[in-house]
Amino acid sequence: MSETTEAFVFRCLCLAAHFAFFYFVELAKAFKRVISGEFDVPVQMARRGCVIFRFKRDCLEIARREDFVVLDDGFVGFEELLEPEWMVYSIDKRGAVFVKMPKPSPEYSAENCPFLFMNMFEEPMETAEMSIEAYVAFAQLIDRTIEKPKETLFFTNTARCASTLFASMLSHAGHSICYAEPHVLTILATGFGFGYWQYPQLLKLVPATIKILRKNVPSDQVCILKTTSSEVKIAPIVRHTMPEVKQIFMFRRNATDSVERMLLIDTMHRFNLFQAFRWIINFIGYLTATEAPWIEELKPTHVKQLAFLLYAAPYSGYLRNKECFDFPVVWHDLLIRQTRKVLALVFEKLEIPLECIPEAVKRMRKDSQEGTKLSQNSIGSLEATPLTPKLEESLAEYAALLGVPKDVCGF
Repeated sequence: MSETTEAFVFRCLCLAAHFAFFYFVELAKAFKRVISGEFDVPVQMARRGCVIFRFKRDCLEIARREDFVVLDDGFVGFEELLEPEWMVYSIDKRGAVFVKMPKPSPEYSAENCPFLFMNMFEEPMETAEMSIEAYVAFAQLIDRTIEKPKETLFFTNTARCASTLFASMLSHAGHSICYAEPHVLTILATGFGFGYWQYPQLLKLVPATIKILRKNVPSDQVCILKTTSSEVKIAPIVRHTMPEVKQIFMFRRNATDSVERMLLIDTMHRFNLFQAFRWIINFIGYLTATEAPWIEELKPTHVKQLAFLLYAAPYSGYLRNKECFDFPVVWHDLLIRQTRKVLALVFEKLEIPLECIPEAVKRMRKDSQEGTKLSQNSIGSLEATPLTPKLEESLAEYAALLGVPKDVCGF
């Protein structure tokens, strides 16, 4: 259910207080580093931190370094960061933040962990921070010293299309490991749309990130990077910099109402903050940041219009860059009705044994998002607003601008 307005305001105030505390601690640490002579990080090392506090306004917000308040705890070498417990959490112009998970990264595959970014926020007690230059150098070290997986799949999609279910179907112990929604890729894609990252930067950061994410996937297995609805923006960069990486896109017909119900969980939509200055969206880390350029251009005034943009914009990105993809679109309805046929096509091309298909089919029996805010139990009781003639006309205009066929969108 959607939280009350009072609860929403309270959590926003808590977030503001958390940010103030975070930057106070950062200032104190900077002063201590100058005094102790530890201001500069040695070559091929990162600054280790001990987590003393963590906070997000909402668990679905985009990951960022400010989520953790940490105290300095010396340095950690690149060799240690190669260990499977260390995973990259977020990135910005100051550098990248890694977290040390209590279990090796392959254990956080999609069949056990539908939203990796949640576990990466809730579980670690240590962080490691490095500069952008060190981050690229770390990826180069991985490239030189670790044999890459036999295949890598870059899996993009729209919201509410059963992509979480499909991710769990693709993940099979001993054959494939699927990491579901590591937010470091979301940050690169969303920041690219915002203009925060420039194209030349992403030519280095996107391949570096993929190499770092897959560093602990065995060489005889497949690494699958299942993304949020934003990463289709960087599909051409993946194709240009890592042509050996296969790409697939998933979509669902007539899903505007489902995306709207997802938005209704968060009270944010009541305040129309998606029309406000981009720094507000960026500060809050809200979902709509992923399609902020379209929102700024079209200026939606109704939650259904917003839902349509979040739903249809990724498909628009796919249509503009179809040549980047190695598979036909995985349609939600076909996955449900012709499950074995859809899986066989993908499994064969990725060299996942077809004997895994029966186990994959069994995963349809449970809600792949069970226990999260996006589960059927959480969203099923919410009702989308009626599609009035005026709204339908505006959505048809949006579809035309996006280049998305109206019949695919369901009106």
